[in-house]
Amino acid sequence: MATPPDFTAGQVLTAAQMNAVGLWKITPTSVSGTGASINANGDVVVSSGGANLTVNGVFSTDYKNYRILVSDFKASGASSIQLSMGTSATGTSHKWAAVFVSSAGVVNGTGSAGAAFFDCSIITRSTTDSAGGEIVLFSPFESIETSVVCSGSDSDNGSIMRQMSGRLINNTSYTACFFTLLGAVTFTSVRVSFYGFN
Repeated sequence: MATPPDFTAGQVLTAAQMNAVGLWKITPTSVSGTGASINANGDVVVSSGGANLTVNGVFSTDYKNYRILVSDFKASGASSIQLSMGTSATGTSHKWAAVFVSSAGVVNGTGSAGAAFFDCSIITRSTTDSAGGEIVLFSPFESIETSVVCSGSDSDNGSIMRQMSGRLINNTSYTACFFTLLGAVTFTSVRVSFYGFN
């Protein structure tokens, strides 16, 4: 038998084979934020409006780790997507560091020893630019520290690669996450897809 997920039509699959399949799509239970909704594919989409997006019912006992894909991120001005665990950006427990490399190979970095969010390094520089990236969360539902790794694109032609790593220094179990934007800007659009894996 072929190694999953290379299945054939009519093939009977065992529980062990199905559990071995990598990523599983997650549809959140609800979202809140101006212009936010869950589409027919289970993706969270924002068509316009606010600077905040709360996604509920994402993390559970079903999966240990999570992959979040962000695409079509546009904003009313230059901004970066920020991620907080829970339903708001509060506290000072998000610790992170980011590095970015220009197309000329110049390396720069930034970080925070205690913030209310992770800066996910997914950046747009103007109202017409579109950006995307990947966020991987480790153990957000478990009552242990949550780790995060983000890879993002910067729409500025001079800065090509962006990478951020961080830890949430508490033992809280989370079921939701909160996205906000850096600066006094709002989402023009964004699509966020959630996947779980063990």
